[in-house]
Amino acid sequence: MESRRLSLLEAKRNPAVFKVGFQASSEDISTQYVEASRKLLLKNSMAEPEGKEIFEVKTGNECMKEYATLPERKYLWKPFIWEKEVTCLFAKKKIGKTILAVQIAETVAGRKDWLMSEVEPSKVLYFDFELSLEQFGYRYSDKKDKTKHHIFQDNFIRVSMKKYVRAKPSDVIQAIREKVEEHNPKLIVIDNITKIGRKLEESEKAQELLEDLLAIKMEFDTAILILAHIRKRNDEEIITDDDLFGSSFQGNFFDSMFAVGQSICNPDLRYLKQIAVRTGETIYNTENVLVCRITKDNCFLRFTLDDSLNQTESEFTLLKKRTGKENDKLDRDIMEAYRQNPDKKFGEIARELKTNFNRVKRTLKRNGLTEND
Repeated sequence: MESRRLSLLEAKRNPAVFKVGFQASSEDISTQYVEASRKLLLKNSMAEPEGKEIFEVKTGNECMKEYATLPERKYLWKPFIWEKEVTCLFAKKKIGKTILAVQIAETVAGRKDWLMSEVEPSKVLYFDFELSLEQFGYRYSDKKDKTKHHIFQDNFIRVSMKKYVRAKPSDVIQAIREKVEEHNPKLIVIDNITKIGRKLEESEKAQELLEDLLAIKMEFDTAILILAHIRKRNDEEIITDDDLFGSSFQGNFFDSMFAVGQSICNPDLRYLKQIAVRTGETIYNTENVLVCRITKDNCFLRFTLDDSLNQTESEFTLLKKRTGKENDKLDRDIMEAYRQNPDKKFGEIARELKTNFNRVKRTLKRNGLTEND
């Protein structure tokens, strides 16, 4: 039986399209060759069956006996991402998907974080189709002195498209495969899948692309985190799998899905919610989402837990708009809590009244009760 890792380049070399010493994409590649390469990639992702037999038949007990000998699966980012699985992270635009994805990649690469990885520090390939070098650098450096910046883990490898290169989705997929073969990462991040090709909200186009990525996952036994946009929706409704770009059909390709939401009553807050889980258990559901905010510490932009807040909350509570009367009452309650105990920390007041540190600070300052900056 031939090796599973048959190269697509045996017949003809397809120039890569990414930076870090890669050549620009050639325009003379025929449509027939590209399509043939895509089909070959999918075919070679699985071992060829001997003869014409394609099924493996075992009793239930034989399956369990074999399962007992398999290596224990571990979390790459607990409890949202497992090793060797395809996970989708989706949210509306401008909400922090890329910030969170870089944070996850850094954690898998070896950085200690509040949500841990159960694997040893491992190589991560981050395919960044969203940010330019200038935008990426700005996020992770000091605003006044860009020479001061976050020190990334050596295992974190960012891959971006070369300037002025336009490539077909099939070319990009093949280039991704080449980089995976070269670096053998534990995790691949695709940010953002909708940037690989146009009209990916169409089921047929999305299906082809997801099949190709799944083939890479199967061939190299790695995990993939795919970022995607949420469809246009009512922000006051809870997030479901139907909100994923296109339709819920794409969800069938993912082993797990989780989303980033934004609080309506406090737009500074974000929350993480598990949407679908095949391995493990659902911890952060509609009644128990994980509440975070985006902060920048030592030049690293990331999601953090807020000591002034409950770590988990009902999604319905976060999406409920406060009326004018409710806002007025909250202001009065904040001032009353402060008058009763001026030494009480703002975070404690915020936690008791189910608001946030900044709301307490602004209310007290606006009413002349404190000069705290």
